[in-house]
Amino acid sequence: MANHVTTWMVVDEASPAVYQKLKEMFGTANEWESWDSMRFYETLYPEHAGEEYSREDFTNRMGAKWCYVEDVDCYDDSFTMTTTSAWAWCRDAFQRLHKILNSIDDEDVIMTATYEDEGYNFVGGAAIKHTDDLYDYDDETLEYPENDEDEDVMEAFYESVGDSMQSCRDEAYDDATWTDDEE
Repeated sequence: MANHVTTWMVVDEASPAVYQKLKEMFGTANEWESWDSMRFYETLYPEHAGEEYSREDFTNRMGAKWCYVEDVDCYDDSFTMTTTSAWAWCRDAFQRLHKILNSIDDEDVIMTATYEDEGYNFVGGAAIKHTDDLYDYDDETLEYPENDEDEDVMEAFYESVGDSMQSCRDEAYDDATWTDDEE
C-alpha cells in the first residue's frame, strides 16, 4: 500500500475575484463522499471531465497516482485546502490550481503548501507566485523515534516535523516573492 501524503495548500495573496473563483470551484468540497480523486481532477482539468481514469495521465497532471480533497475552508479573503495523495504530494495539482487562479487576475496570486509523508520519509514546503516558478523544498532527514511510547520524545519529534515543514515553506515563500529592488 502506498504511503499517504497530506498536503495543506493556502492562497496567501489574491484578489476578491480569485476567492470568488475558488468558491465556485470548491464550494461543496466538504461534502466528503462527493470529492473523490476524479472530482478533484475534473475540477482542475474540466477539459478531461468524463474520461476514464488513466493512472499515467492522472499522475502526470496531479503529481500522484491518486489525490483527493479532505477539507476546504473558503471565504471572501482566505482559502485553505487539505488533500491526501499517494506516494508524493500533489505538486502538479498545486501548480495547476495556481495557473487557473493566476489567469483570473492581473495581479500575481501567491500560494504556499506544506506536506508530510505519513511515514515521515519526507516533509516539506512549497510556494509559487509566477506560474512557471515553483519553489519546493523538502527534508528527508527526520527519523521516527524508536521509543514512540515516550510522550516527551514524541512531542519533540512532532514539533521538529512542524518546524521543518514551516522552514521549507518559509524558504520557498522567500524565494518565490524575492525581488531585486536594485534594478
